[in-house]
This record gives sequence, structure tokens and C-alpha cells, in this order.
Amino acid sequence: MKSLLRLVLSAMSSTRLTVGSLACLMLLVAYGTLYQALHGLFEAHQRIFDAWVLMLGGFIPFPGVRSVILILCVNLSAVALTRIKRSKSSIGLLCIHGGIALMLIAAAGGGMMRSESVLTIGKGETTAQSADETGRTLTLPFRCTLLDFSIKFHPGTTSPADYQSRLHIEGPAIDRDVVISMNRPFRYHDYTLYQSSYRDDEAVPVSELAVVKNPLRALPPVASIIIAAGLLLHFGIKLACLARERHG
Repeated sequence: MKSLLRLVLSAMSSTRLTVGSLACLMLLVAYGTLYQALHGLFEAHQRIFDAWVLMLGGFIPFPGVRSVILILCVNLSAVALTRIKRSKSSIGLLCIHGGIALMLIAAAGGGMMRSESVLTIGKGETTAQSADETGRTLTLPFRCTLLDFSIKFHPGTTSPADYQSRLHIEGPAIDRDVVISMNRPFRYHDYTLYQSSYRDDEAVPVSELAVVKNPLRALPPVASIIIAAGLLLHFGIKLACLARERHG
């Protein structure tokens, strides 16, 4: 049993697995960035960044961003268990690995824990309600007033290149105008509003905003602080050891 556990940990902590996963992640991020430029941030999140599996060409399965992140998280944990020595000098490395693992958990776990709804609002209207995919009405902790809506088309076509909403947001600790476009979301506490669609067949322009609630949205900044602290601690310990050796 112990030999099997060592074999599994060795496979999970493989450098090849790390390099392969990072290469896949880089390809997915590059593809997602190009896709975002053409289809907007919300569509890119839906189809690429929050996917477990991508179907290339419609029939070739390829690991999605969530799957790659999960593999990297397991890989980093295995490395921390098998390759980092338990000593005071390794505290910084453990912080770095822990911070990276926390960031990966936030990316994967946030996607599973988040909820989505759609806020539909006409120009001049005010609302604090959105609807989820079941049609259930949700009350948001802030009110939105659509001040203006504009569309830019590709030259010589009727295909929209960008569309944006200018809203007034009013709620606890906020009372200001914001602009939300295809690649410019608005974030408020656990909520993120994306410009997802529009309707121009009404008497007044109607904007459709995707409302995403993610309770883990604050974790990436915390993880970044832990990683930065781990780097400072690690290099500080290394410099202290080097100084002792020179004067020793």
C-alpha cells in the first residue's frame, strides 16, 4: 500500500506533468484572449475559461481551463508533500506553493460555486432584479439605472464590434455612474456584471447584462499576498544564510 502511495505521489509531483499542464494552460489562455476580442469577455468565460472540456472542431476533446487548473493544484500539493523539506528555511516555499494552490482553488471552486442570472433593462429604467435560468426573480443588493446604450459596428457591416451600457449604480457604499462593455465588466463585492447582449427592436434600447455572483472572488488577491510574502521570506532567508556563510 505504501509503495502504491509513493508511486501515485511520484506521478502527481512529476515535473513533466507541471510543464505539460502549464503549456496547455498557456494555449488555452491565448485562445481565450483571441476569442474574447471577437466575442466579448462573458462569452469567453462561458466557453473557455469556465469549461472542463473543450470540443475542438466540434468533436475532438481537449482539457478545459478548469481541468488543467485542477491537475496543477494536485501537482503542486504533491510537490509540497514530496519534494519540499520540512524546515524553517522552506517556510517561504511552502507559502508560495500554498498561495498558488489557493489561487487555483479559487479559479476552479469559484466557477462551481458561482450563480448566474440576467438583468434586462431599458434606457431610463431602474431595477434591482435579475432572473436566473429557471426564470426565478432575484433581488440584487444594488439598483441599476440605464442612462445610455450605444453600439459600434464593424465598418460596412451590421455586425456589432462593441456595445456598452452607461449605468448609475446605487447601493451600500456605492452611488456612481459606471460603463459596462463587452470587455469591461463592473465588479461590486461578490457580484460581476458583464455586457452579454442587447435588443434594439423595442421602442427604447434594451441592454442585457449577465450577473455573476462568486463568493470566492476575493481569494485571488489574498493568494497573491501570500505568494508575495512567501517570495520575500524565501529570498530573505537565502540572503541571511549567504551573509552568515560569508562572515562565518
